[in-house]
Amino acid sequence: MEIAKDIVTILGTVAAVVIGILGLKTWRVQLKTTSDNDLARPILVSLYKVRSNIQFIRRPLREAILPEDKSQFDQNATTEAFAKQYETEWNKVREEMAELEAASIEAQATWDRDFPNHLIPLRTCIFELLDYIREHLRTQAAGRGESYHKPEEIRKIIFGTGGSTDEFGQKVEEAVKNVDDVVRPRFVK
Repeated sequence: MEIAKDIVTILGTVAAVVIGILGLKTWRVQLKTTSDNDLARPILVSLYKVRSNIQFIRRPLREAILPEDKSQFDQNATTEAFAKQYETEWNKVREEMAELEAASIEAQATWDRDFPNHLIPLRTCIFELLDYIREHLRTQAAGRGESYHKPEEIRKIIFGTGGSTDEFGQKVEEAVKNVDDVVRPRFVK
């Protein structure tokens, strides 16, 4: 009887240890999943906000909002109005990109030391778009003067048409998809 009692006690202790180990393992997995989700979510949200803001900047129909004392035929006033619009819209891209960069530093520390490299194609697109917008505004201010790029090139970059003919838009989509492909597997719903 005493031996049976000892065996039951030992089995109970072993079962408690096994259950405890399994519980600890489950807790670790849950903690890792929560941590990954807490990092993946802001990366994906910022990534898609950047993309959305780029699409908004590239909208083909843009209207200059001029001060009341300016004529719509005043080229300088029109160029200034467009420049202010671009600046306001560009600030949104800059803010979201700063959020994305901050989250990428955390991903670098947590997931992969090379994680920020996944943002290089997106940064390249952003710098290219900014360069073409500046060039467009510069030539507008100069009254259609000399340009580093052909007008058709400028239009293809700064005005998005969407679809298969929008090569720059596809380039942005590919850059976004590359980051998404790295982050999404770490995001568990």
